[in-house]
Amino acid sequence: MVAGFYSLSVEDANGCVKVDTFDVSEPNLLVVSLSQSGADLTSTVTGGVPGYLYQWKEFSNPGVVLSQGISYTVLTPGSYYLEVEDANGCIVQSDTVTYMETSLDLITDLDVSIYPNPFTSYTKLDFGQVIIKSEVKVVDMLGNVVDIYEIDNQRELIIERGTKSKGVYFVEININNNKIFKKITIK
Repeated sequence: MVAGFYSLSVEDANGCVKVDTFDVSEPNLLVVSLSQSGADLTSTVTGGVPGYLYQWKEFSNPGVVLSQGISYTVLTPGSYYLEVEDANGCIVQSDTVTYMETSLDLITDLDVSIYPNPFTSYTKLDFGQVIIKSEVKVVDMLGNVVDIYEIDNQRELIIERGTKSKGVYFVEININNNKIFKKITIK
């Protein structure tokens, strides 16, 4: 039904007629725009019906939702866009923003949580958002690499104790040749 004024008339079995007029309105067009400040992308949504759902995606891998908020911090060079759905189920897609890595800024915002730590059987690395490509190494106190993991569109990584001895180890997260180091302890 198109927005506008409509009249409805109803007649009962006795021939009585009731006429009512009503206004059918429709929300403004749903629009999403992106702004970029370095590796930080922020959305502005107007129109539609509030109660928006956000899905950040990378152009080369549209089946993977990277984040679900009004903003997203890019961790890997690429072309990013946002899909927004309003409370009526209307979906709109933003223009694509291309990010080219220029500095270490993109990984300084990475909030890696490790829990439990110390651990006995396994620990979980939570990157806080989906990492498109990365390599994670576990290194012992002597500098020997004891585990290597390839990250591909993952938000989390489980590190199992396996045959590792008790002690302190370092986790080296390599994103685009930029490294973050975290300490883990096995009890």
